[in-house]
Amino acid sequence: MPTYNRVKHYNLGIPYWDIDIIIPSYNDENYSYKYKINTEIIMPGEIIANNEYRLPGFITTNNLINVDWGDGSFDYNVADIKMLHTYSSPGIYTIKLYPNYGQRIKQIRHNQGYFFGIKVIELIDWGNNVADWSDMIVHFLSCQNLTGFTTSAPDLSNVNNVSGMFLGATSFNNDVSSWDMSNITNTSAMFYDTSFNQDISSWNFTKIDDMSGMFMNSPFNQDISSWNVGTARYVFDMFRNTPFNQDISSWDTSNVIRMDGMFRDSAFNQDLGNWNISSLTTAPNMFDNCPLSTTNYDNLLIGWAAQAPNIQSNVLFGAAGINRTSASLSAYNTLTTTYNWTITDAGLI
Repeated sequence: MPTYNRVKHYNLGIPYWDIDIIIPSYNDENYSYKYKINTEIIMPGEIIANNEYRLPGFITTNNLINVDWGDGSFDYNVADIKMLHTYSSPGIYTIKLYPNYGQRIKQIRHNQGYFFGIKVIELIDWGNNVADWSDMIVHFLSCQNLTGFTTSAPDLSNVNNVSGMFLGATSFNNDVSSWDMSNITNTSAMFYDTSFNQDISSWNFTKIDDMSGMFMNSPFNQDISSWNVGTARYVFDMFRNTPFNQDISSWDTSNVIRMDGMFRDSAFNQDLGNWNISSLTTAPNMFDNCPLSTTNYDNLLIGWAAQAPNIQSNVLFGAAGINRTSASLSAYNTLTTTYNWTITDAGLI
């Protein structure tokens, strides 16, 4: 239940008519978005004191928020997303954000144009009792020291976009397997440049559209063969520069139009000859500099060419550094001659 903890005095200028109105707001352990910061962490090159912290960007239903700074001080009805708080001494503090009674938190941006996200070290509570999340776009952008993380899941029932949610949160590698992803359409760059390598095989994608760069520059290498990606259109750069090497040959790729750089500079070496490429329009650099074997490459060319006439014309396809054999020569000619594909690879051996 909410705690009625704010009193505003109105002087009406009429004798005996001055009144105190109690303004309700949530201020309870179970009614706040709660996280921990370390003020002593400072971005190199930034002129920020080691006892300062700036409020993250936020949107609520009335664009106001209340802040418990964790040092015994509070600010109410805050509209300024740039609000700077100075602590009496540097250290670790727990901050609680909560809206006025009846209002809801819609968005949080921990690094919205200011370099204070680096001070965030732990998420304690999503505040689902006071939040009606509209999206999770760049929620923890560049929160490089985020290592502590609640095991509870955010309420994503009204969320379809989590793009860049942990982008640049280089230390993040926490369990998010319980999240309901059934309404999510965009996971682009979600774990880009993180330490993420957790089991998320149970994620249920029924509406996914954009997975571009989802794991790029991360150590991700988990079995996600069971994912339903039949609605996905964009998977470019998805596993670029990762150690990913799992069998995803059963994926339904019939709606994918962009695969460019998907496995570029990765450890991928699997047979994708069964992938449906009927919608594919561009795939430059798709396998550049990855250890795809000649056998798997041959099988890919043979399997894809066999899908004629359901093949798009004028597709750019990249497999730089990878050889093919005469076994796939006919398939190669079908793609490059009949459908005018431009294929960049290491040629015949």
